[in-house]
Amino acid sequence: MRRGPFGPSVGLGICCQLAEYGVKLLCSLLLAQLLTQVMNGTLSPVYPWASGTLLLLVVSVGPLFLLRRAYERAVGRDGQRFRETLYAGIVSRELEVASRGELEVKLRRDTQAILKFLQRSCPQAVGGAVIWVGSALLLCHTDGRVGLLFFALNLVQLLPILVYETWTKRIHNETCQAEEADSAWLLEGYHGAHVLKCYGAQGWYLARFCKLEQAVMRWGYRAEGAVTVEDVVFKGIDSLLNYGSYVILGLFVLYGGLSAAKLPLLVLLAGTLFSSVNAVFTWWLERAEYQAACQRLHWMQREDVGETPEEPMLLSCTGVEKAFGDKRILSGISLDILRGEHVLLRGKNGSGKSTLLRILLGLERADAGVVLRCSDLSYALQEEAQTTLTVGELTEQLDKTPGMDSNALHRHLVGFQLTECMDQPLAQLSGGQQKRFFLAAALAKDSQLLVLDEPTNHLDRESVAYLTQVLQDYPGAMLVCTHTAWTALRWDKILHMRGGVIGEE
Repeated sequence: MRRGPFGPSVGLGICCQLAEYGVKLLCSLLLAQLLTQVMNGTLSPVYPWASGTLLLLVVSVGPLFLLRRAYERAVGRDGQRFRETLYAGIVSRELEVASRGELEVKLRRDTQAILKFLQRSCPQAVGGAVIWVGSALLLCHTDGRVGLLFFALNLVQLLPILVYETWTKRIHNETCQAEEADSAWLLEGYHGAHVLKCYGAQGWYLARFCKLEQAVMRWGYRAEGAVTVEDVVFKGIDSLLNYGSYVILGLFVLYGGLSAAKLPLLVLLAGTLFSSVNAVFTWWLERAEYQAACQRLHWMQREDVGETPEEPMLLSCTGVEKAFGDKRILSGISLDILRGEHVLLRGKNGSGKSTLLRILLGLERADAGVVLRCSDLSYALQEEAQTTLTVGELTEQLDKTPGMDSNALHRHLVGFQLTECMDQPLAQLSGGQQKRFFLAAALAKDSQLLVLDEPTNHLDRESVAYLTQVLQDYPGAMLVCTHTAWTALRWDKILHMRGGVIGEE
């Protein structure tokens, strides 16, 4: 998946952080001047400084409110765009989802982790870093000794990050592995329930499931403990530095020659310096969860699939590999299809033909390799989507689809003898009828490349004859995957797949 548009929410979030800090800083400067006048006993200039402080507070309320509101709206809009991108990836099968539980995790937990990190943690971290540097410079400008000392003490807050990261990352990885093993084993039991019951292996399955559950709980306890330790240690250091700054400033006033009139400003800058690291620390801790969510969603990763800019090449792949567990399905597949070229890919069932086609179409991710394809293509696979919409309703929607030849669609529906099924839900049709409908839709689309996977499966003799006649006159390029020779058609290239490797006949 590709990166979502988070620019407005991130930018406005940073602006909110800096605007609020700027107002606080200006108010603190005015307040420091006010207290200085009071401490010096010159009460006459007090009223202008007090009035200025109140006026600044009143004037800043409106702009800060509008800026914060715009930020929250941008967060909502950018988050909705990202969810729409995610939904589109699931519908187009660019994002693989193996079970309902995995769908829930990706739509809720992973999505929320990414949105929280980018829209909340990142703006706060950037704003906190700018405030951190600004506070340190202002401290040094106000009093160099105090500024350098507080800056050095502030670096102590960063030590837990370096020590804590390795420990918490290991716990996080082990927790994720335990949860994945538990979910995978539960899915195994769901798919193989009849086998377990047949061989009386329910007890063995449940015993192992309990062990996996205990491992999840054990690592969950460790994760909670790590969070508790982090919270106690960091807050302890933060409290020590914040309250200790008052003691340090008092010692500077008593023994270091520091003017008491500078205390209000120094106290504010010291507190801001120490508290601004919290945002950076939070960003650092949430980064591991964000990266894990991106990995599960295949988001912000390098894309190996794209549109080919070269002509007349329509489809090209190099070094494509795919394995399911220990079983390797594809090994270093390379393939090129030129404009107008008709290619037949033969192979026995289970040789990897369908997996290769799904990778070429972008419906499944390869473990390795590069795929380049044109954007103007159509296809019909063995396993198509099931829906309760009727054939007539689907046809009506396809007529409105850009690039669809309405006349050709209705002509193919007649040729495949589907006109009597217009009022029937697609899911209630037979396998052959469903196959004919998707073939009609693929053939009617105006595209440069047509990809068909076992197109003659479940077809009767009349439908095979009609399909053969249409493909004989098809003007574009074709990639047809089948286990038969299909000698009735003329092929520019015939490839044979065996053991996950392609060879030319």
